[in-house]
Amino acid sequence: TAAARGASEAQANENTKMLVQADANKDGSVTTSEAKSNRTKVFAKMDRNEDGVIHQSARPSLVGKSKFDKAYKNAAATADANNDGQITRREWETALSARFSRLDLDRNGTLDASEIARANR
Repeated sequence: TAAARGASEAQANENTKMLVQADANKDGSVTTSEAKSNRTKVFAKMDRNEDGVIHQSARPSLVGKSKFDKAYKNAAATADANNDGQITRREWETALSARFSRLDLDRNGTLDASEIARANR
C-alpha cells in the first residue's frame, strides 16, 4: 500500500541520516570506530542530566531536532532491552552495535555505500 511504501521510505531516510552523521571523515563509508564514536556522542546528548541513563521522558523531544531526529528516537525505542523506560549506556551501545553488525553484510567492519543502500530497502 501507499502507506507502507511511505513508512519504508521514511525508515530509509532515517537510516541514511544516522549513517551520514556517523561518517566522520565524509568518505562515504562508516567504520566501526566512527559508529562507536557517534553512538557515544549521541548518548551523551540524550543523557541530559548526565546520570548514564536516557530517560523515557527525554525521547519525545528528540523528534525534529537537527541531529536527533526520528532515527534516534526509533533507535532509542528498540534499545530499552529490559523495557523499564530507561536506556543505560550499555543497552544503547549493545543495540546500536548489533544494528551496525546486521548492516555490515561483508563483515569487514565498515558500512560502505552498497550496505547503506541495502539498509534503506
